[in-house]
Order: sequence, then C-alpha cells, then structure tokens
Amino acid sequence: MTLRLSDQRGFTLFEMMVVLAIVAIVFAAALTARGWNSSGRLLAAEVADILEMGATHRLSALTSGTAVGFRPASKSLRIDGCGTAETEEILFLPDGSARGEAFCLHLDGRSVRVTPDWLTGQLVTEQGR
Repeated sequence: MTLRLSDQRGFTLFEMMVVLAIVAIVFAAALTARGWNSSGRLLAAEVADILEMGATHRLSALTSGTAVGFRPASKSLRIDGCGTAETEEILFLPDGSARGEAFCLHLDGRSVRVTPDWLTGQLVTEQGR
C-alpha cells in the first residue's frame, strides 16, 4: 500500500507561519490600542495617586471639622495650573465641598486635567491630547 501526496491531510509550514504572523499583528495592535506603553502606565498611576491623596485630604477635612489644603506634587510629572504658571492649592472644606482651580498633569506629550468639584469636593479627571 502506497500513499499519494494528495491523500495526506494537515497544514503546510507556510500556512502555519501565515497564521502565526496574523495572530502576532492582532496582538500587537491590541496592546497598542490599550495604551500598554510605559509613559501611559506611569501617567495613569500618578493620576491615581494624586486622586487618592485628594480623597484622603477631603476625608480629613470632613472628620476633623476644619479646612484642609492640598497642593498636588509629583516627582515624575510636570504639574501646572492649566495655562497659568503655578498650581493653586485646593482647599477641602468641612462640609465636603472644595475650593480651588483645575491643574494639569503632563508626561511625554500626554496630559490629564484635574478639576475639584466645588459641590462634592471630589477631584474629577479629563484626558487631554
């Protein structure tokens, strides 16, 4: 009994390589679209830290019954007053509200605007370019 080439089943090496290349391209595109680069992760982590510090200061104002000031700071980001040279202090009041101007966090051409909500006292973020 002899086997002919036309009776054999399976994929050729070339077909397998094409499929792997397509999978690699799709995977790379998915990682790029989700912002897995290091500057994007660093910016997101720093924004989360600043929001957490703001929430802690707000809670401190609520529990102590006195106004608590908060000036954002970061070692790895440039922080400014979104057009003005200096960042203003945000004042969290004992009734849960807040006073202060928005500030912007910048890293590698990306920016995030953080604005205190005067009524709720929470810090709200808005993505820039």
